Amino acid sequence: MLLAVYFAIFLFVLFINHRRFFGAGMKEKITLQGEAYFHSFQRKSKNASDGYNSIGIRQEHGPYLIVSHEGWHHKLLKNLGLASELSTGHAEVDDRLFFATDVPDHVEDVLRQPAAMAPLKAFFDGRKAKLRSSPGRLWFEDLKAEAPYTEAEALARLEDLKKISAALKQPETAVLTGGIRSSHIAIAMMVMHNAFFFFAVFAFLPEVLDRAEIVRLSEVVLYALGPGLAFAGLWLAAIFTLLRQGSWLPMVVLDFIVFGFVGIMIGSNYAVREINIGLDRSEATVHTQPLVSQTCKLSCSRGSGKRRRTSTYSLSEGQCKGETVRQQSLQEHRQRDSKCSSSYSFSFRGEVSPWSEKQKNNFSFTMSAENYDATEIGDTYAILSHPGYLGIEWVDQAGISPWR
Repeated sequence: MLLAVYFAIFLFVLFINHRRFFGAGMKEKITLQGEAYFHSFQRKSKNASDGYNSIGIRQEHGPYLIVSHEGWHHKLLKNLGLASELSTGHAEVDDRLFFATDVPDHVEDVLRQPAAMAPLKAFFDGRKAKLRSSPGRLWFEDLKAEAPYTEAEALARLEDLKKISAALKQPETAVLTGGIRSSHIAIAMMVMHNAFFFFAVFAFLPEVLDRAEIVRLSEVVLYALGPGLAFAGLWLAAIFTLLRQGSWLPMVVLDFIVFGFVGIMIGSNYAVREINIGLDRSEATVHTQPLVSQTCKLSCSRGSGKRRRTSTYSLSEGQCKGETVRQQSLQEHRQRDSKCSSSYSFSFRGEVSPWSEKQKNNFSFTMSAENYDATEIGDTYAILSHPGYLGIEWVDQAGISPWR
């Protein structure tokens, strides 16, 4: 089940990256002159004043090319001698922009032509932007646009793109004999970085599905730290080996820092957790411990997605003990908070005293409404713990119940 979920996540990541690298997220439109082009505008957030404006055209035999403003990571890797950059022959352009491509000689020749350089300089002048090229599309990305292009602005951009596309076109023989290029490796690695990140984001699913709790979470973090750093180091070494002295290296390294490393380190914690619990075939040990506290919370919510609003209220035993009392408390909160009339839920937590010298804190667990109503502070609970495949003690929620 979990493997199917993770595979679906990977396919989603692959789909998102396909749109990103090949311009598939833009919608096809037609000018008044009957010419087809692609355009999209997306605000950075619901209330943002600016957004991303993209406009592009189809092209044949275009190179993989990304032109962006030069950042700190570009300069750092160039100064270390790990990344190379082409020269356009225009000092002001070379100082401001970075060109990532598989065919630097071809792009250098193109950018020395005024017909291609003039529209490129005009587009990047005074704005945060990118120019992207794939074999089938060429498009501009304005990264801080206040509104979609007007018809006149779109026509002007399309004319600029046509000039650049005509100059960028490669001979058909160069396209057919290109083989696996640095751009293909870079794209594959960035897809994997995003996959690592999304795996980490959705790694909470096992906790929701198997209802197991680690007794000492710090042990998981410490156990996962070494393998996580080792795998991240090997992956980074692979990046430098496969893309050494290439113009794609700065982009892939930055993508690794933002997505890949974070995903690997978070994901390694959940991988350790899954191995420790999933491969543990040992017998459970019964611990009988007194209940030292129990809490009840009411959560009220309304809306969905980004519009979802939630409020959580902590209730005392006098406000939560028994179904009738809970319904009375719910009615009182509905009078003060309209969200409680839309959707609500009660959650219950209990704590028992430590049963091992290694435990520094009480053990907290999820309670059912029935157990919350039936037990009082000081009552004894039976805890069935397992030593764990990796020696990290864990407890199955199904093995926690009042001691009779």
